[in-house]
Amino acid sequence: MRANRHPVVMLSCDSENGSNKENFTHPKPFSFEDRELSLIKRRNERMVQAELNAKLLANSFKAQPMRVGSPDRLPPRVVHSPVHPISFHSFTEERIALHRSKREVGLDLQSSLYMNEYHSSFFHSKP
Repeated sequence: MRANRHPVVMLSCDSENGSNKENFTHPKPFSFEDRELSLIKRRNERMVQAELNAKLLANSFKAQPMRVGSPDRLPPRVVHSPVHPISFHSFTEERIALHRSKREVGLDLQSSLYMNEYHSSFFHSKP
């Protein structure tokens, strides 16, 4: 089977001979010359303006006169007093002793509890 084509729509024309000549496009010769000339003219104007700006900037520099006399001295350098070392004591030994004593107390309690449970598992007293 053949696919259905789109229906052709017939447009009515106002004139007697079947064509409306007023709405037709009239071909004209195409040229970039006018556009190119305007672009070249604008580019040249921008170049001239850039040269003028460069000259104005170059002429706007004014050198300052040198100071008369000796230059200012630098401020004296601040010398800080040296740092004296002090004895380093971080209480390491005390902390070790404290932790050791706590651990020993904890181990004593654990071992006594363990021994009590161990003995109670073997020796059952009857009332």
